[in-house]
Amino acid sequence: MNILEKFIVATSGEFAETPKPYGWFHLLCLGLMVIAIVAECIWGRRLSDKGVRVVLLLVAISLILFEVYKQLQFSYDISSGKWEYTWYYFPFQFCSVPMYVMLLAGLTKGKFQEYLCSFLATFAVIGGVITMFYPATVFIGTIGICIQTMYWHGVLLVMGVLMWVSGKVKFEHKTLLKGASVFVVVVLLALGMNALFHYLGDIEKYSFNMFYISPYENSGLPVLGQLWDALPYALYLPLYIIGFSAGAYIVVLLAMLIAKIASSRKTTYKY
Repeated sequence: MNILEKFIVATSGEFAETPKPYGWFHLLCLGLMVIAIVAECIWGRRLSDKGVRVVLLLVAISLILFEVYKQLQFSYDISSGKWEYTWYYFPFQFCSVPMYVMLLAGLTKGKFQEYLCSFLATFAVIGGVITMFYPATVFIGTIGICIQTMYWHGVLLVMGVLMWVSGKVKFEHKTLLKGASVFVVVVLLALGMNALFHYLGDIEKYSFNMFYISPYENSGLPVLGQLWDALPYALYLPLYIIGFSAGAYIVVLLAMLIAKIASSRKTTYKY
């Protein structure tokens, strides 16, 4: 057993009982996330542009490290001592993409960065909300993987809020369109990857369904899996895009509402 395999074994500790939604582990993670959001609402507005870029880079690096850990855990079978890559976990799902977006946003400036930050402030938040408040399908027995999952999706919410409070995105309807531009690009990439794997990969042995929008196989997820079965793909894909876009627009409207309330309170306090 080499050093890497020993590391995987050492970090494969199991919970006495697999965490449950709104059990102690889930509530602990929610509490830490709320504390982080409150803290950044207080101090986030003081961050300079350079400071936000540094935060984006540091968080992106932490996500990359966690992702490497996850990939290793799911690629090595401790009981047999064999390596086999599980394509189902290839890191280009809806909630995986913010890792790349954060890295690019931390390395760039100007309009391109603004569009990336708009995606983080809108669409990425949806992924965080869904998993942090409905983690029914993400908890497993391995402690490290559960920590990775909660950290990852909690960060999506925390960083989304930071984009708003730091001024990286504007409280306006156009923010949705900027974020949607990035969303459309990554959806097209996911479609291309699904098609490529279908024709070149070993589809009999592996499941490969990026963004869960493959026309070749059902994701099996709640709601999405049922819609995939019930609708022709020509309706499923547009409904998928419209659904996530509607969710992102709700995030924009909520952010605008909160900003308006905060502004009115400041005005009342002055007078």
